[in-house]
Amino acid sequence: MKEASEYVAALIRTVKDKLDGGDKDYSLVVKKSIDYINAHFAETISLTSLADHFGLSSGYLSRLLRAETGINFVDLVVKARIEAAKRLLRDPRLKVNEVGEMVGYKEYAYFYQVFKKVEGVSPKEYKNRSE
Repeated sequence: MKEASEYVAALIRTVKDKLDGGDKDYSLVVKKSIDYINAHFAETISLTSLADHFGLSSGYLSRLLRAETGINFVDLVVKARIEAAKRLLRDPRLKVNEVGEMVGYKEYAYFYQVFKKVEGVSPKEYKNRSE
């Protein structure tokens, strides 16, 4: 009975880690894709250009990213951009619209819209709370 209890506890920890985002066992292609996105998020980046970079079809890479991360390509780029924006917004010397441009959004209105959708507050509100 004790062994069964320990097994169930270990299984629950494993499931919890996966749900919390810990213990990510991604394939090499997915790891490299995520690294590439995190390094180039401020640039114009497309699924096709990323797939070409790795010599894969865009459809295959799209399915692979979605299957392993649970997130599609566009949302991975958005996530990288917003995380970077949050770090930059903590700098009192930077203006909100500058931060949007720095993370790859050419139009402030679109940056505002995406940031608010992801974070639940506007970039300016986030910046004011961080100061």
